[in-house]
Amino acid sequence: MKPKYLVILVLLIPLYSSSQRLEKEIAGTEKVSINDIYGDLVISGNSTQQIKIAITGHKIIPETTNSYQPEQYKNDNTQLGLHFENKNGELKIFAANKQAQFNNYRISIPKQVRIEIRNKFLSKATDLSYEENDSLYDEFMNNINIRDFKNEIDINVFASNIKINNVTGPLIMGTFFGNYDIEFSKLNQDNPSSLELFYGTARVTLPYDTKCVVSLTAESGNIQTDFTIKKASVKSANLKIEKNRIHGIIFKKYYNAEIEGIINKKGTQLNITVYNGSIKLIRKDYTSLPVYLYTD
Repeated sequence: MKPKYLVILVLLIPLYSSSQRLEKEIAGTEKVSINDIYGDLVISGNSTQQIKIAITGHKIIPETTNSYQPEQYKNDNTQLGLHFENKNGELKIFAANKQAQFNNYRISIPKQVRIEIRNKFLSKATDLSYEENDSLYDEFMNNINIRDFKNEIDINVFASNIKINNVTGPLIMGTFFGNYDIEFSKLNQDNPSSLELFYGTARVTLPYDTKCVVSLTAESGNIQTDFTIKKASVKSANLKIEKNRIHGIIFKKYYNAEIEGIINKKGTQLNITVYNGSIKLIRKDYTSLPVYLYTD
């Protein structure tokens, strides 16, 4: 009997998988916007003119969820629980129903397009602080993994652990709760990047020869780096210190700190702000954890 069951299982798996995938030509699209998905997202850049989407699983729908999707987005025109709207060079992707909001998706997009990710967290938990009911935040926490893009990535979400690698940016990011792990292949010099996080840790890795003007703020946490920061202005524990350089050698932690200065030479602006947590700014050619700062 066992071999028969195994044969049936093997036959069913390809049928299930193929019904959960979509490939679509989107030539001429300059921007892809992904909205109101709280499942895990894996998004990668490709060298084609196609978008490819697959459902890879789903999360339990929290009881606290209230769905207010507008009627025009409830039409599932993809057979994946998603609504596509493509006009004026922008492809907008919406979850068409409550289950789709908590599906996990793998999405491949042409690497030259701009990416935008939004979710608005429709729950009573929006009225509570993290300390008042952290379980509600955990219910809506998802993972977003992005790689291999050469254009702007704009993310404004509620509770996400976000990992990004092999990108140039610019990056514009705002998250209430989660962690950032970001590795630039090169920092875009034409437009500034800005990363903002309310609760969590921001870990950012740059190539050793990156040119930028950096502004680092950790209002309740510490700042660590192994870059040399020139013409540094440091505010820590209500004290302001003007220094020629900040060296990446173990010496001193800066808590509740603000640091501004130049990495290598003046270039684009990079702002990293964490209100309740810490910042780690790392040289790409170093594999060890970042070290603390000292000044001269």
